[in-house]
Amino acid sequence: MTAAVADWAAEIATETGLDTTVAEMVTRMLLAAMSGAVNVMQTGVKSLDEVANLYSTITLAGVRAVAQGAGSVGLRG
Repeated sequence: MTAAVADWAAEIATETGLDTTVAEMVTRMLLAAMSGAVNVMQTGVKSLDEVANLYSTITLAGVRAVAQGAGSVGLRG
């Protein structure tokens, strides 16, 4: 795991109470989504601001959803 992934996963775990392994999985999924966002931006279909706004919205909603459901499926640390 790279230092950037570890740092981001640690921050997600701290902020959400997720287990560190789950936080790492979430981090890697968010990075994959970021790659997709960069790809969309490169097509020129939408502006950087629009792509960044949508990515941020998806990221926040996704992390909140995982954190909210974490307790019921044993994903909390």
